[in-house]
Amino acid sequence: MAVAGGTFGYTTLDKAVTLSVDGQVQRLQTMAPTVGDLLERENIEVGQRDVIAPGLDAKLVEGAIVAVRYGREVTFTIDGEEQAVWTTATSVDQAVDELAIDITGADMSPGLTTPIGREGL
Repeated sequence: MAVAGGTFGYTTLDKAVTLSVDGQVQRLQTMAPTVGDLLERENIEVGQRDVIAPGLDAKLVEGAIVAVRYGREVTFTIDGEEQAVWTTATSVDQAVDELAIDITGADMSPGLTTPIGREGL
């Protein structure tokens, strides 16, 4: 009876979750009770400009999907004026869309498909 109870307790704590970090998806088995605990156990550090959904305090349940998008600083020069902004976009075209920048007739350097690394662009 004790073994059965222990096994039941373990299986109710152990859950399958999906973790997406900047679009890179992995499926995990975890006993972490919250999103924050899961990220800590996976050695994923997040900062105040990063987006985590659900929030760090959210309880993890079977089948949960956790998404982390790292913030990146991007500097645009538009008509000779530089403007630095923070975005969670992972490519220039995503940043342009996210920030609603009109690029009609613009000379783009780097190109729209250029990835934006964690260090920014």
